[in-house]
Amino acid sequence: MNALVQQWKADEASREASIADKNREIEAHMRMAEQCASMCQFHRETARQLEKQVAELVMGRSAEAAR
Repeated sequence: MNALVQQWKADEASREASIADKNREIEAHMRMAEQCASMCQFHRETARQLEKQVAELVMGRSAEAAR
């Protein structure tokens, strides 16, 4: 009987360790997802700024051609 209790305790400790490992993995992936979202926002804003710059250059070129 004592061996069964010890085996149960060992199994329980193993399960608890697995749960803790998975929770740490989840937290790491959530942090990475947040970082990716921030990077996507940065790249979207950079693309918008570049679009504005191109539009300004095109408008300037059109104005020069009209002269």
